[in-house]
Amino acid sequence: MYFDFRIIVCTDGMEIIDRQMKTYYCQLTSSQMVEYIEMELQLAILDGLERNKRLGCKGLLGI
Repeated sequence: MYFDFRIIVCTDGMEIIDRQMKTYYCQLTSSQMVEYIEMELQLAILDGLERNKRLGCKGLLGI
């Protein structure tokens, strides 16, 4: 099993989410697994908001 993204930590401490990479569960420590699960939930919420925003705009164009 894997996550459909990878968290990349930059030298300055900033974290970047790369959705083109996969991260396998076996690559993660327990604390990293918790971080990835939390991020997966946040990304799902953001994806849903973006989808609703696009659908809402399409509805307004039809008026």
